[in-house]
Amino acid sequence: MNEQINDLQPSETGKRPSDFPFQLFRIDNTSFEFPAPELLPQELQVGGICLCLHGECNMTLNQQRCQIKAGDLCVFLPRMQYQISEQSDDFEAFGILTQAEIMREVDIPSLADLLLYIGEHPCISLDETTYQRIIGYFRLIDRLTHDNHPYCRQIVYHQLMILYYEVSNIFQQGKPLEMRPQTRQEAMFRQFIAQVSRHHILERELGYYADKLCVTPKYLSSVVRSVTGKSAAWWIRHTVIIDAKNLLKSSQLTIQQVSDELHFPNPSFFGQYFKRQTGMTPKEFRRKSF
Repeated sequence: MNEQINDLQPSETGKRPSDFPFQLFRIDNTSFEFPAPELLPQELQVGGICLCLHGECNMTLNQQRCQIKAGDLCVFLPRMQYQISEQSDDFEAFGILTQAEIMREVDIPSLADLLLYIGEHPCISLDETTYQRIIGYFRLIDRLTHDNHPYCRQIVYHQLMILYYEVSNIFQQGKPLEMRPQTRQEAMFRQFIAQVSRHHILERELGYYADKLCVTPKYLSSVVRSVTGKSAAWWIRHTVIIDAKNLLKSSQLTIQQVSDELHFPNPSFFGQYFKRQTGMTPKEFRRKSF
């Protein structure tokens, strides 16, 4: 399961025709420096397939948690809620998101029953032969989309259909990974992050969030650390810093304006706060980013 697939370049999908019925994507340990809202469950509007290439990650799908490792495949169905909470440093996955119409056209007996089963058990481990075959489909689809073939879209469409037939067979023959319900502590962490997402610009004290959740700061801190391995204060600082990084990277605001936007008392205080968390000043970070 250690094969690299560096020849796949999903970052270039933006250059492909807009009417292609899919999007390739790659996820690794650099993909998770998200603003706080991205730490909350998201609802998919499309379906797709994701294959873990290296490392491990903890994923929540429809309120159930599962640990994904190299060689595991997950199927995402439209309207499924997902959340990736933590991952190893070497985590890497590759996948395809497709329009719902493609999935509905898979013609197998009892498709509705199979989709219901996959919705409850969306992840499955692959043997080496099947793993290599699925990677082969990813490679072929990616390569086809870079060809100047007059029937490229039609070929890719049918190739995606073949992939979904393969996946249907995998779930009919294999044993999906065990899913476990979300714990009360995990639910509290999600409530905490939701509050931090809404209020971190003005509120950065742990006591504020503990009051919101009707618990003591000590209890909230212990719950957050038990779920994530990091303190509640770290998550508050992390959310503020991610906002600061995004403003510094993607806007024309001055350092003073970024400081004001994040409600710091002055640019000097903002600079000290930012450097404590990142090891560099806002100006150094902006220069490095560009």
